[in-house]
Amino acid sequence: MQSIKFKPIFLLALLLPLLGAIVGYFISNIGQTHEAQTVTSYSDPAAGDIIEIYRAEDALPVKAAKRPGSLELGIFLALVCGAVAVIYHYLKNPLAWIVIFLLSLAFSLAYSPKMGVSLSWFFLSNLALAALMTLLIKFVFFMKALTRFRMVLGSLIGAGLIAAWYRGLFLLTKQTLIPSWSAAYIHALLVFVFIAQGLSLADLFIQRSQLNELKASRVSEDEDEDA
Repeated sequence: MQSIKFKPIFLLALLLPLLGAIVGYFISNIGQTHEAQTVTSYSDPAAGDIIEIYRAEDALPVKAAKRPGSLELGIFLALVCGAVAVIYHYLKNPLAWIVIFLLSLAFSLAYSPKMGVSLSWFFLSNLALAALMTLLIKFVFFMKALTRFRMVLGSLIGAGLIAAWYRGLFLLTKQTLIPSWSAAYIHALLVFVFIAQGLSLADLFIQRSQLNELKASRVSEDEDEDA
């Protein structure tokens, strides 16, 4: 695989998916209201006062609240997809797999202690997700025959991978209430669709830039021949 010279415009494939992850996070939270609270009160004989305790009605267990949120997961996936696009697709460099490994390790080290799960199992699940995303971006998203449908197809397949990973977290944290496939899939789709959109826009800008460079090169060659 021949390596290609780096161009600054390739960074769009990293920056626009990151922007998409952030935008998607805020859009998915538009219209959400704060959870309703219930009040529990009891008398303290020692103090002689009534003590009130405020608690959200649908409060999650402590472990569930410590799972990576949509923003953190979105940033991780955006970095993975951007790294694959820049290093593996545009630069034709298989060292992208090392970057994917390091990103998965960093994400695991950041959240494994908070979740109270084994680092090895959490890392393996993250690495599996990142590896499958790498194959999706490299061999499906950038397949020329699927250019017109790549954002939709990539979003649907990517959401399925994320949904499986998300449900797997409940097993790792030994939660009893595992979300349904439909709920997990919709959540995953909201996370990934904006990342895919950002990557698609970045590739469009990069292709136009490469096409302009090719046209300029051909014009220069024709002028040299005429001279």
